Formats: sequence, structure tokens, C-alpha cells
Amino acid sequence: MAVNGTLVEREQLPLSTSGKWVVDAQGNHVKLQCISWFGFHMTRFVNSGLDMVELNEMAHDIADKGFNCIRLPFSI
Repeated sequence: MAVNGTLVEREQLPLSTSGKWVVDAQGNHVKLQCISWFGFHMTRFVNSGLDMVELNEMAHDIADKGFNCIRLPFSI
């Protein structure tokens, strides 16, 4: 990619697409196993549970249950 006439190396993202497949940086197919985390779209605009558990702990708990993506509904 060129920026202002200078070649710039693109940052390698962890996931991308190849045809109909989601793939990792090595080209391996990735199956997304998502969970919906409610609350961000509600009055307090905070995902449910963050008032009781630290974000890192919640993220580890979600990953430990086998999920690799999170859907975050929000309100504009």
C-alpha cells in the first residue's frame, strides 16, 4: 500500500476473509462461536455484569466457555 508516495507495509490482522471463509493470519478456517452480551443498548449504556466483575475476568470466563467472539448490541 502506498501513502504519500511511500510504500507502507499493511498490518496483519488476526482475521480476514477468503471467499466465503473467515480465516486466521495463517489461512486456517475459523468457526466463529459468538455470544450476545446485553446491556450496552440499555439506559446505563454498560454491558451487564461489569458492575460486579472486572472486564478481564469476564472476558476470560467467556473464552473459557468456548466462545471466540462477542456481539455487543448498542444504542445510538
